[in-house]
Amino acid sequence: MEAIGAGDPVRNKQLPDTPFTDVKDKHGREVYTGRHLVSLAGGQNAAQFEKAAKNASLKIASIESFDDLNQKGLSQQILQEADGVILPKLEVAIINPDKESELSMLITHPSTKDKFHYSEPERFVYPAMPPKSKFQYSNNVTSAWGIQVINALNSTFSGKGIRIAVLDTGLDLDHPDFAGRIAGSKSFIENEDANDVVGHGSMSAGIAGGFRRTPDGMRYGVAFGASLYIGKVINKNSKGTDTSLLDGIEWALQHKCHIINLSVVRAIDPKQKGYSADYESTAAKALQNNCLIIAAAGNESDREFNLIEPVAEPANCPSVMAVAALDGNIQVANFSCGGLFANGGQIDIAGPGVDIFSTSKEAGYATDSGTSAAAPFVSGLAALFWEKHPQATASEIWMKLIQNAKRLDINATDVGAGLAYFL
Repeated sequence: MEAIGAGDPVRNKQLPDTPFTDVKDKHGREVYTGRHLVSLAGGQNAAQFEKAAKNASLKIASIESFDDLNQKGLSQQILQEADGVILPKLEVAIINPDKESELSMLITHPSTKDKFHYSEPERFVYPAMPPKSKFQYSNNVTSAWGIQVINALNSTFSGKGIRIAVLDTGLDLDHPDFAGRIAGSKSFIENEDANDVVGHGSMSAGIAGGFRRTPDGMRYGVAFGASLYIGKVINKNSKGTDTSLLDGIEWALQHKCHIINLSVVRAIDPKQKGYSADYESTAAKALQNNCLIIAAAGNESDREFNLIEPVAEPANCPSVMAVAALDGNIQVANFSCGGLFANGGQIDIAGPGVDIFSTSKEAGYATDSGTSAAAPFVSGLAALFWEKHPQATASEIWMKLIQNAKRLDINATDVGAGLAYFL
């Protein structure tokens, strides 16, 4: 089967013939939820979309129609009571299963087809996780090795005044290193609060903006003065959905976050190539709203056996900064995905991603590996650059990261511009 080209978004003109709910990724995890993502035409308000959907016998509601936007898993609650939910800032709707005939009418009827465009089946979202070793760079008594190699120790900036959203498994809200640092938190998982019982989100937040030093005096967080916004988009079983993730992005934009860190990946359908049109549209809207989305490239490769997998979603979108992982020898991590496509799906930059020390759940600390650790290093550096250049746009901060990256004697398909570096 011929693969869709590198820069081709996955946007479907009609509903798929068969449901995809039985598809599994190579780890045996579910790929599709059974719901559908629909992109909405710009320039119209939610009430117009709700009225048009009603003509196709679909009851959909905008999250803006509800008084308490801080409810846990608000979109998921709406989906239990209605046929679909609208995320107006992102111009995306999520439609429930078993509404295929109504949805088909909505996207084909002459009176509504210009307002609603079917994009793709909704997928599950998982933390980007994986193995360990010994390297040239290592933690010392004053700083973690990742902090050393990105030159954060020579920065006089802390990210003060910059808002970083970490959308992940939540955060250990009682961890002493985050006291007074959380500007906002919300769970997009029904019946769960924003507290992290997995540990993955706590690690991501700690790298991007953790406290300057541990009780033992070691620095591990990059932008230790930034304001953190914590969105729980993955549940206690390490499973989320497009609904929870897009919900979190919408929330971050509402709070005017400068940076959104995504150390998560969408489930992979082995037969599906190309990037998601909905996520690309979302990332482009974020840039227009002066917000930079930085994402983990994925951990599906096994380079030791010459297996290099393409950049994961949503990092493969052209408007998302995709981050590869480096080990302590400043070589590409064995698991790090590669930029196999020229337009969309490339690696933009690389960060430390093996044996990374950071905060964890239960007020503790841990060492772990993954592009999910590399991404928050870049998010933290973006905050330092933004504090240094407060009038810069999100696109200009993207360029600052690329221009200041330390060039490496490694293929750009594996590390992009090079090692993220502060100058």
